[in-house]
Amino acid sequence: MKKIYKLVLLGVGSFLFLVSITACSQQSIEETLLSQSWDIMNQGETDTVEFKNEDMILGTGSLKKSYNYNIKENENSAYLTLQRKSPRDIEIKKQYKINETDEGFKFEEEKATEEEDIITGDFELIPKD
Repeated sequence: MKKIYKLVLLGVGSFLFLVSITACSQQSIEETLLSQSWDIMNQGETDTVEFKNEDMILGTGSLKKSYNYNIKENENSAYLTLQRKSPRDIEIKKQYKINETDEGFKFEEEKATEEEDIITGDFELIPKD
């Protein structure tokens, strides 16, 4: 009886170990965004985006704009919050619902301050070649 009990425990333990490895091997959205450069598609315009530490950097060269970003993920949904100061020192804050697509990610604007900004409304991120 003890031998059967040990075998059952070993089987259950092995199963739980395999499940935990499988669950941990999936990249989070943030890890995916940090792993490469992206093309942003917004209002018919295309530019470059990179995620580094807590910053989303839009553009290249001297035309770069930086946003602080935060991503919250749960089982059913994920949200991106972007924040930066406008040239007039006004706080700009936007929140987007993140949807994974075949090409990359689509960001649907949920909330935004009234201040005009470079990114307007929804946008998409597609991996750079």
